[in-house]
Amino acid sequence: LKVNPINYELLGLAYQVLDDWDTAAAYYLKCVKMGYVEKYPDYIILSCYNHDYELVNQEGYYKGIDTGCQLGVPYCFLMRAAKNKDLYDETEDEKEQETLHKTIEEDLLVSRQLGEGNAAMQLGYHYYYGEYGFEEDNEKAWDSFVAATTMNIADAWGMLAQMVLDGYGPDDLPNDFVAQCRLMGLRNGDYILSVDNEEVEDFYAIPSKILIDQAKTIQVLRDGQQLDIEVSEESLAKLMKATSLSFIAPRIPFVVGGFSDDSPAKNAGIAVDDQVISVDGQTSEYFDQFKEIITNSKGQTVNIVIVRDSDTLSYPVQVSDDGLVGVYANTTNIFEIKQKDYTFAQAIPAGCKQAFTQMGSYLKSLKLLFLPKAKGYESIGSFISIANIFPGTWDWYSFWRLTAFLSIILAIMNVLPIPALDGGYAILIIYEMITGKKPSDKFLEKANLRRN
Repeated sequence: LKVNPINYELLGLAYQVLDDWDTAAAYYLKCVKMGYVEKYPDYIILSCYNHDYELVNQEGYYKGIDTGCQLGVPYCFLMRAAKNKDLYDETEDEKEQETLHKTIEEDLLVSRQLGEGNAAMQLGYHYYYGEYGFEEDNEKAWDSFVAATTMNIADAWGMLAQMVLDGYGPDDLPNDFVAQCRLMGLRNGDYILSVDNEEVEDFYAIPSKILIDQAKTIQVLRDGQQLDIEVSEESLAKLMKATSLSFIAPRIPFVVGGFSDDSPAKNAGIAVDDQVISVDGQTSEYFDQFKEIITNSKGQTVNIVIVRDSDTLSYPVQVSDDGLVGVYANTTNIFEIKQKDYTFAQAIPAGCKQAFTQMGSYLKSLKLLFLPKAKGYESIGSFISIANIFPGTWDWYSFWRLTAFLSIILAIMNVLPIPALDGGYAILIIYEMITGKKPSDKFLEKANLRRN
């Protein structure tokens, strides 16, 4: 620890995760004193707070912000502007206010130039309302609101481009096998050929293709015949209220992956890597077939036939009263996943393509809110709930993909003509440009656009 200050940083992070803020702050402070965290002003700032997130070291806090500004950290210019806005409100000296206004504007402009979207939004507000010494300027306000939206899209583009460059490009599961289905008239074993007569190469893309694109038909191969399955608005409503999009899943060939404690199947002689082919003469090539047969055989003894190496063996197994035999399928290395690698030059357009693809999907999903039968407005939390869309276990690809998605959501929501969002201000600016009149304070207050 005395030699390598990065260990203090890691200890601080560990205790922060454990919610022991006092210990975390102490380690951050040690790291700061050793000079290592000069390059990381956020840790200097964190070390100034106690466990209750109260600022206990204001001098150190401002030092952290100034250090960040010296190092060109975008959000530090934004924080310094916030500090000076507080000072502006506290003083009545006009000269001091003028000086503070210049500093506020300069810091926000620098932060905006460095890619901080929040700085662009704040500039838009200040130019529109003429606050903190800013002159009212609709043209500059408009420019700032557009810049804020553009930055959010650029952030998403950059994250997605970096992901594909680092080998986190989207994995495709070739759509060349039968599916396990539970809704919309589909049946287990249907081979999905296309959606709305458009072939879908990636199996994982089928659920979103059906829901987001509001598919009308699904073409499947069933028992050697090609069928058209109609998708109704009622079916879309059911999908939107579902907790996940796993209504279509790849059918898993039943190769034994392991056993539970006191497993009847294991006690009968079945082993890991055995391939189950039938139960009591009924085909159970896939795990869903096996599960259905076993569930319907509660309390009975069934004859399970397996293939082991080149031998075909049969074992009598007692099914529990719960319809279980204590065995689960091997789900690893079952399917061939195709991953495309990108060079730096290829990653930039690939990230851009993914960003605009996600943007288009989100815009399409907004239409679901207005389908009368689907009643998307009742399920809005189910597909944009931030807390639920992140995975239960840590995964860098999922984290950055969803962070990029949230940036896209923010960009789109900001341009919608909703009061208190950038789109709402944009409508007011357009109104002023056309009429030459500024909306009354009473109107702004009722529209929730009046800033306190």
